[in-house]
Amino acid sequence: MTEGDRKAYYESADYTMKQNRQKIAHLQQENKELYKQKADKLKVCYTNYCVITLMMISLHFFTFVFYASVFIILYVKTVQLLL
Repeated sequence: MTEGDRKAYYESADYTMKQNRQKIAHLQQENKELYKQKADKLKVCYTNYCVITLMMISLHFFTFVFYASVFIILYVKTVQLLL
């Protein structure tokens, strides 16, 4: 291998390594952004899950209160009729 060939090979390899470093840096940045987007979407999903869960708990509570009120009213009416 001549000195000129060796120099050309070195420069070509050096250029390829620089290109690869730039690609790696770009992909790392893109990966970081994708992880952030994923985390944001998971936060939204978790928040929605919490809201829906609280709504269901509230619905069950108010349903219980409604039926308890109806039972108490019917009980009082029945007691009044018996007296």
